[in-house]
Amino acid sequence: MKYMDENFNPMHPMYGTKKVGLLTPYIKEIDSMLEVGTRGTDITQKIQELGYKGSGETVRHYIADWKRRRKHQYEKSNNNDTVERVEIIERTDVFKPMFHPLEKAKCISSDVFEKICALYPCFQRVHGIIWEFRNLLAAKIPDELASWLKKAQELKIREIKSFVEDVKRDYEAVYNAIKFDYSNGLAEGKVKKLKLIKRIMYGRCHFSTLRNKVLLVENPSFFN
Repeated sequence: MKYMDENFNPMHPMYGTKKVGLLTPYIKEIDSMLEVGTRGTDITQKIQELGYKGSGETVRHYIADWKRRRKHQYEKSNNNDTVERVEIIERTDVFKPMFHPLEKAKCISSDVFEKICALYPCFQRVHGIIWEFRNLLAAKIPDELASWLKKAQELKIREIKSFVEDVKRDYEAVYNAIKFDYSNGLAEGKVKKLKLIKRIMYGRCHFSTLRNKVLLVENPSFFN
């Protein structure tokens, strides 16, 4: 009979409230770091230094939920005529100008790109250093590689620094790759073709059979 009572509320009194967990004491710290665009790995490291004993997966779930809630707030504000509209740009669209000229990255306009650079100077520096390296490769200017490495290292960005260290380890190879038009593309292509033939012949790949198959593929007239 209680379901027929108009004063009865079927909703559980705890609905919508979160239980206290290992992450709860650090929520405000996480929110403040998310507001300024701190990466998830850096957030996890920071709260672990503050005493967090939980898993990184819990932090990632909270960050994903925070982003969903923030996106919902933006969409709600865009439907309200009394509030200034906010344009939402996907992360993948922001990264496309890193790999394609701005005029070919149709997902983002030059005006939006300039606003992003103004709001996030680090993005502008990364974009600039990447395109300097791309232009260095395209123009075949190996003598500028050393100065580029020094400039890139001065940015003190972990991912860029890791790339710089890799280039330094194979400096001669990278230098020659910029200087000459030669590459190992032909050899890699032959190896890939050979592996494909081996997979097709799985279970009956005697060396003599494999040899005949490769020769037949490369030069059919050899058997004529």
